[in-house]
Amino acid sequence: MMFRLVKGTGAEGLPYRPGTAAFGTDGEFTATSFKDGDGLLPGTYQVRVICLSAPPAGVPLDSVSLVPLDWAPEDLVVKGDEGEISVEYDIPPKKPKR
Repeated sequence: MMFRLVKGTGAEGLPYRPGTAAFGTDGEFTATSFKDGDGLLPGTYQVRVICLSAPPAGVPLDSVSLVPLDWAPEDLVVKGDEGEISVEYDIPPKKPKR
């Protein structure tokens, strides 16, 4: 997963820092900005979920992506004073190619 900080939404005095997360077969994940599991800095993030059936070596991403490439959840807002945030993303199944 990738978390892209929307420009102008970060906290003053803090660095512009995107985040990442890996999720397991249960869907659980913990976001990372600097070191494993440290979470996200305050701000608004565009979220991108990436799940591939195979490495994309030499093939179009759409052919190995298990997530529809045009799907994206609502932006994630991190205030910074709320402690741990729990979010759930209901990813629609990818439509078969015709």
